[in-house]
Amino acid sequence: MAWKESGVNRLSFGVQSFNDRELRVLGRIHNARCAMDVLSSSSLSHFASIGVDLMYGLPGQTLGSLEQSLDFVFTHTPVDHFSAYELTLSDATALGDIKCFCRFQATTILSK
Repeated sequence: MAWKESGVNRLSFGVQSFNDRELRVLGRIHNARCAMDVLSSSSLSHFASIGVDLMYGLPGQTLGSLEQSLDFVFTHTPVDHFSAYELTLSDATALGDIKCFCRFQATTILSK
């Protein structure tokens, strides 16, 4: 726990979702199991505050998948700070370019 020994007393995790398909749409490098394992780790008990960020309004996201992510956060993690952010499309991202976005959506659907 080098971070704890260095004076770090809180951690925040930008998980975004606990749904693998949604994480792939966002281009995240982690998967749901990885995030679940980290947030279920007993080593987090050494920190005074644990935060988790989720996103909503994701392409293809359903109310059910968002509820599953929320359920995991509030029933299986030591979170004491939670933030939710709406997806904002920026020109500087792949999702911001509507042509790229449509191709990405089609590729995602076809790869299922």
